[in-house]
Amino acid sequence: LGQNNNEFYRNAYTLLEKRLSSSGVLNPSTTASFLISLCAADPYNRPINVEECLKLLPTSITKKSNASILLKDVFVPRTQELKRLDNLLSADSSQGNTIILKGQIGIGKKCLMKSSIIKAQLNNYLTIDFSSLRYNTDSLNCFLELLGENLNEDLKEKLLQSHNSIMSSVTTIGGLDTSSFMENSSKLIYDNIVQYIHNLSNTRPVLVSIPSIQRFGIDFLNFIYHFVYESRLLGSRVRILLSIDTDIKYSGGGSSIIDNIPSLEGVTELTLTPLSQNETDTLIQDLIGDNVFSV
Repeated sequence: LGQNNNEFYRNAYTLLEKRLSSSGVLNPSTTASFLISLCAADPYNRPINVEECLKLLPTSITKKSNASILLKDVFVPRTQELKRLDNLLSADSSQGNTIILKGQIGIGKKCLMKSSIIKAQLNNYLTIDFSSLRYNTDSLNCFLELLGENLNEDLKEKLLQSHNSIMSSVTTIGGLDTSSFMENSSKLIYDNIVQYIHNLSNTRPVLVSIPSIQRFGIDFLNFIYHFVYESRLLGSRVRILLSIDTDIKYSGGGSSIIDNIPSLEGVTELTLTPLSQNETDTLIQDLIGDNVFSV
């Protein structure tokens, strides 16, 4: 194609995007870009016909590098996983108060968590989604800010007053830079936040969703551990959703905390595996439709 290579691909993209759009395909622009990427410059590396192309799609679409672009608005029901998450939101929650979703990046953990948040909202839960917490934050400030965004002004003011009071008392009685003092001070701060969320749950059930916990520092991981443990101990109507990206290793001292959370009472681990053939077929049908490659 020589110098006309870029122009050729632009024209091909435009035509393909129009056809995908008219066929009712989700995300026609990103899907068109993906399909164009299948057209290797070397003709010997291209699918030789429609049937060959269709055979390549299941593997190509579910590649981690493509999934984040194509699948952001597509949800393939994972029936068994959704049942477990629905049980978490049940009134008595006899199976526990916390579920940890484990799996590789892009396998669908956040999508399941989002689905649970929507389901919880429809069931009058107060939902608190911490997916926007800053990477590797060691502070509870962001947690408190996001918690406050879900409260009315009166409740938000009470939260801040309570936290500031605890912080002042810790500073007043403190001044001791010892590990035991720092540990006890942290527990006081954690207890105050957990108790506040517990009190909220007395009038309305609460769902807290924290994805990719290995991205946080040790202080916040300690808080998560404390939150899971104390919420169960208090019998709170608080449900907790956590996720761990199994292909990212935690290099800090927090790895032991992450490893110990699943051993707490009331915690269930749920490992997501790659999509089955039926799920993959459903995914492709939802993503590109039945008639995109019809001739």
